Amino acid sequence: MIFHLKKPSGWDGAYLHLWDYAKPQKHTKWPGRRMKPEGDGWYCCEIKGKSETCLVLNDGCGKQTEDLYWDKPEAWYADDYLRGVPPDHFSRFTFPDGLKKALVMSYDDGVIQDIRLARMFTQYGIRGTFHINSGIMENPDKVPQELAEFVYRGHEPSMHSSTHPFLYHATEEHIRMEIHEDKLRLEKIFGRRILGMSYPFGSYNITMLRRMREWGLLYGRVVPETKDFRLPGDLLHWRPSCHHHQAQGLTEQFLAADPSKLNLFLIWGHSWEFDDDKPDNNWRFMESICKQLSGHGDVWYATMGEVACYLTALEAVRVSCDGRTFENKSAQTVWVNHDGIGVPVPPGQVYTMD
Repeated sequence: MIFHLKKPSGWDGAYLHLWDYAKPQKHTKWPGRRMKPEGDGWYCCEIKGKSETCLVLNDGCGKQTEDLYWDKPEAWYADDYLRGVPPDHFSRFTFPDGLKKALVMSYDDGVIQDIRLARMFTQYGIRGTFHINSGIMENPDKVPQELAEFVYRGHEPSMHSSTHPFLYHATEEHIRMEIHEDKLRLEKIFGRRILGMSYPFGSYNITMLRRMREWGLLYGRVVPETKDFRLPGDLLHWRPSCHHHQAQGLTEQFLAADPSKLNLFLIWGHSWEFDDDKPDNNWRFMESICKQLSGHGDVWYATMGEVACYLTALEAVRVSCDGRTFENKSAQTVWVNHDGIGVPVPPGQVYTMD
């Protein structure tokens, strides 16, 4: 495994510390292995004999990343994200239909207020991802199972664990009950594959991340926000742009964003919050945001699952060293950015710029 680090400003050094929550004797001695400079602020470290690992990147003097888990041959860490492709990889593409902007709405808990919010999204041509606790749908404040398929039609049903517990210290058995069983129940209710989740209370652990990949889950939304429109790195640590009460200023920035690069605006929240009727957190405010964001021909109105599938497809595209030939090894059409114009490349096809 090879790890690359774009050393953050203010870091004194670059180290890679390996750890194993199940086998403490496998830890490196802090701060870990010194990473080698490879130019332009990048540092590199090769780990032999491993196909997955837990790690912490740090400067040897107190600054560090969060605990990370990785299971791919190579990774690049920059802008608070660990990625499976170089950071500039996605700049070679557009979103579907040549679009450069994408809007995603992500709402938790599967509560009865989702009925009104989903209807609002549909009215304004916006797609929502709704994260549901399948084990407590009979509670009076939740959308009942018998209405769920109708309420969320046109939007994406997603997971939020079965009963909404803290999962940081969850055991293997508990994770299977809360995550795997949640996935199976929701797939039975909606008759479709469930692609991801938002973590209850933002909590998860390494065992959970491993099992999520095994169970075919593509994404997991965390709580910390970016306050910008960057693409996610590791989709299992997907950070939203902002909570809806902060959306006004970012909405204006998003609509005026640089059209030469990809911009992804992910708003999250809970629909029950709107009933509190607080400033910048009520139904009138949310409808004004939807009105402002709706009807723009340069915006892809997508769900988290659609974006996750598309970014996964982009990662699978092989790009030549000169950046002019693209081999689409994914199972869906991708769009190459050719001088600002999106060019579709079907699965299995090769596109070479003139």
